[in-house]
Amino acid sequence: MNTNLKRIPIAFVMLSAMVAILVALCVPCSALDYSVGSERQIANISGPATDQRGQTAIAAGADKYLAVWRDHRAGDQDDIYGAFIDKDGKPVGEESFLITCDAKDDPTPGSKYHPSVAFNGTNFLVVWDAAPDGKSRIYGARVTPAGQVLDPNGFEISANVNDNQSLPMVAGNDVNWQVVWQLGGLVNVPDIATATISGTNRAITKRATVASTNNAEITPAIAWNGLSGAAAQYLIVWEEQAMESDIKGCRINNLGTKIVASDVLISNRAGAPASGAVGYQYSPRVTGGLDQTGNPGGWMVVWEDAPDFNLGSLSNVRATRLSGTGVVQDAGGLLVFSEYGKYNGDWNFYNSSPDVAWNGQAYQVVCRHGLSTRMPWGRTVSYGGSLGTAKQLSTTVYCSQNGMGDAGKLGTQQGSVLAVELNASANIWGCSINTAGTASAGNILSIAKQNQQACASVWNGSHQVVVWEDKRSHSSSAVIYAARLQSNGEILDSEGVVVSPGSYQSQPAIAWSPQSNVYLVVWRQGTAIAGDYEIKGRVLDSNLSRIGNEITIGSYELDRGYPAVVWNGSNFTVVWADNRPIDGLWDIYGARVSPAGSVTSTFYVSTAPGTQTSPSIAAGTGGNCMVAWQDRWVMRYEYAIGTTAKGTNIRNWTVVPATSTAPLGTATEVTVTGLNLVVGTKYYISIRAKNREGNTAIGSSDGITIVSPSQIPAPNRVKAAAVPSTPVVIDDGDTQTSTTTLHATWSSFDNFGEPAIMTKIVPNVGTPGAEKNISTTSAGKFEPKIAFDGTNYLVLWTQGSNAIRGALVNQANNRVTADPAGEINVTTGSAIGSKSSLAWDGEKYIAAWEERRNNATTKTDIYAARISADGTVQDGAGGLAISVDVRAESSPFVTAISSEKCFVYYTNYKYSLNRLRAREFITDIPAPPEYALEDAKQLADGTPVTIPEIVVTAGNDQLSGVFYVEDKSRIQGIKVVWGSTTISEGMTVKVIGALATVNGERQINATSVTTLPNAGIFLVPFGVRLAYMGGAASGLVPGVVGGFNRELGANNVGLLVKCWGFVQNAGSGYFEINEGLDSVVRVKTSFALPTVGQLYAVTGISSCEEIGGKSRSLLLVRKASDVQKLE
Repeated sequence: MNTNLKRIPIAFVMLSAMVAILVALCVPCSALDYSVGSERQIANISGPATDQRGQTAIAAGADKYLAVWRDHRAGDQDDIYGAFIDKDGKPVGEESFLITCDAKDDPTPGSKYHPSVAFNGTNFLVVWDAAPDGKSRIYGARVTPAGQVLDPNGFEISANVNDNQSLPMVAGNDVNWQVVWQLGGLVNVPDIATATISGTNRAITKRATVASTNNAEITPAIAWNGLSGAAAQYLIVWEEQAMESDIKGCRINNLGTKIVASDVLISNRAGAPASGAVGYQYSPRVTGGLDQTGNPGGWMVVWEDAPDFNLGSLSNVRATRLSGTGVVQDAGGLLVFSEYGKYNGDWNFYNSSPDVAWNGQAYQVVCRHGLSTRMPWGRTVSYGGSLGTAKQLSTTVYCSQNGMGDAGKLGTQQGSVLAVELNASANIWGCSINTAGTASAGNILSIAKQNQQACASVWNGSHQVVVWEDKRSHSSSAVIYAARLQSNGEILDSEGVVVSPGSYQSQPAIAWSPQSNVYLVVWRQGTAIAGDYEIKGRVLDSNLSRIGNEITIGSYELDRGYPAVVWNGSNFTVVWADNRPIDGLWDIYGARVSPAGSVTSTFYVSTAPGTQTSPSIAAGTGGNCMVAWQDRWVMRYEYAIGTTAKGTNIRNWTVVPATSTAPLGTATEVTVTGLNLVVGTKYYISIRAKNREGNTAIGSSDGITIVSPSQIPAPNRVKAAAVPSTPVVIDDGDTQTSTTTLHATWSSFDNFGEPAIMTKIVPNVGTPGAEKNISTTSAGKFEPKIAFDGTNYLVLWTQGSNAIRGALVNQANNRVTADPAGEINVTTGSAIGSKSSLAWDGEKYIAAWEERRNNATTKTDIYAARISADGTVQDGAGGLAISVDVRAESSPFVTAISSEKCFVYYTNYKYSLNRLRAREFITDIPAPPEYALEDAKQLADGTPVTIPEIVVTAGNDQLSGVFYVEDKSRIQGIKVVWGSTTISEGMTVKVIGALATVNGERQINATSVTTLPNAGIFLVPFGVRLAYMGGAASGLVPGVVGGFNRELGANNVGLLVKCWGFVQNAGSGYFEINEGLDSVVRVKTSFALPTVGQLYAVTGISSCEEIGGKSRSLLLVRKASDVQKLE
């Protein structure tokens, strides 16, 4: 068919559109724009890390040192930590860091021991041993000079053998690393193993064993000779155990090959160099330096010497120099520290844990010296063998004598030597030692951000105050700290302020009195005796200065906890969970506290059978407050006695009295005395079980007849074992002689129910009102939080183990929506949310919670949602991500600053410690001005705009990541970049975003897209000739060349159009159409390509692309039906 396009009736540009319009009221949904600020550290305090640590090592590189050690701060395992140190012995950075970490920067499972570290000119390699399956193996991880761990989870260095592999040491030669370790000991006689590790990609290029005898070889050490290329060698030393123990060694080249087959006897005997020294020689260490002639390439080896075979009490430290060819220069060894040496006028003995390093001019030897106080000492040895003066490195720091750590792990750099010790407080301590052997004052290296958790906060109209548990002074005993923050989050008290001096403080809460300009901080106060807790408080002024003395609000009687506090307009109301010995179960009690700090009255909130805990409180109107709590109710039992089954004519329904083991109404046995029973009459004891909702079930005994003593049979007292819904009541047989006492037992049923959420109004004075169960569904409910909006209260809770639910409650303590379906679903789906927090900002509620998502098993992040006063969740089931990190984040607390801003506090778990963090949460960003689309396209790039009520002509389900819209006038269309939610053709939307120009096309980078009710509007395309696709420039709208390679006619980029032409070319994802006279436009499609040479009508979006520096017209196909073949 030969069709001439000129004969097809086509309008140049259709002036009117055929549009299907549905007239409807446009009501935008309630989604709001928001933003989350950067994370802030509260009380950014560094100090000595807690718990024990030891087994130190150090290496120099990249103008600093890296010290590493075994660290127990996780509490249940040992990990390897490190810290960078400058040449003066001062820590670089705010805290030590975890090396044995996973990709989330959390500790990997299992304990790790015996770290060693070396630098290869580019990175540090840290090695250690661990026993993940019961047998020790050798692992490593590279660390950059910037502190990045390049090998999360580590990599295995040792081969997998059926024996222990332990005590690794590593050396670097400015290219690669050599690792040595003790192989065997559990199954086989220990040997010395080595591995060569590439400095480029950590590939293990060789593994070998190097000792040449069949004796046990243990505790190896290794050092590089400082030379490069073929001259680069390592000296490996170890203790060989035979009849006596000696120090031996061998040299290997930079490829890991042993240079001489035989081993070198290093601890030889003076006058008999082929014989080992007398006694035990052990704990060798080695370093490279100048040889005996002053040339590079020599070594020095140090070790412990026990000549009288008395290990562990009397020992020397000896040293010997070795030539570059491994020849011992000091037969018998140089006596560096003697067991009977007298230094500085004090007699000391027992020299242990020696180490050695080259300081650029001499060898520096250190050891721990002494018995009861093992102090760090040092002494220089020249390359010629001369001994310097022995010097004590510290008079205030001494090495632990419990074997936790080794003294004197040395690294050398720029003529200075740095020693790392373990002091009495289990801290890693370091100092620099100059070339004369004199030490600096030293510093603690094992520093950490301090442990902070369990926070609460309040806004006073000008700044916010946050309180928290702080363990900066002791790992197991917290003190409550407070800090002020301005409305922009600037911290006014950078280190925090102690609320009340003491210890064992936890669970803080805070309230502000605007009338009195004071805060009341309350907390749970413990003692060194487990189980003794009370509720304490302290009044602070607006500057956090203490007013008066510490207040006892709930005194010791076993246990109290979970305090909450609020200002009700005239006094502070405090509530808490109270485990008084009256029934052995938790109840909710409260007290009123004046602004001056006096307890003016106390009251109970709930003493119902069962366990009541986790109270939350909010102030309403007229001085009233509402308390919500978690209540696990216990079945309540009453008894009655009659002459008929279930009768009450002898004793009406009476609550079963408490016993020594069961609170009032919960016992399953009763003895009733003081009765006046008649011989020959049968009596029935009935039991009525009553649940939380007041529903009852009654069971009766089968009756017992009163007889004279001669008629009494053997007693038959049996407790029922069954647990039916109706009590099964058993009396003491068929007859009895007593006319004053009856006894019965019965089965219990549903004794403890699932926890529910209860609420109660607490007035400013007087007794609290009746309690109500506001959670009507059957699943267990936990940890309620409550806030007041001026009319109603919103109560949130954790439902089951994975959802945040809520309900609105009015000031009469009634559910606003009684139907269980009226519960508010803050979260839905499989995500596991808990530990919610809630605040009212004057216009809406802000809820925050911790949640595990994306199949996470342990790590939680912080999410939030905005909830309107009518209970509508404005942010969908998933909420908004407040803080998502590779580390666990938990326990959020929300503080509202205004109707547009709040702060979310939470703890971030890093390096086995909780750190208190905060983020600013802008909850309502005012929408930009509204513009007609025609006007918006004339605004400069970056201008924020709101475009109301526009129709979607191509959805982001058709065009990935973008959609197109037109206004009602059909004068303009535009691309909208948006991928967060699905936007489909025919929808009506409101778009908020900023203007931009990309490849000559105006677009809106959307920050919010709201779908409007009037969907189903499918616009009819404009008919446009190919020559007029694109169009001329108009103001800030760029021109786009069409089919004739010219910018012709009105600009139609962004509009839905229809064109006609013959397909003249086709390729991957595109084809071209030609209407004749070389008027050609490219069509982009993801569907089947049309047939070349055929005539087609193509519908799509008029767009453009940059080719050869020009914006050229591009037609975007939305769906397969957009391309129609014409006959």
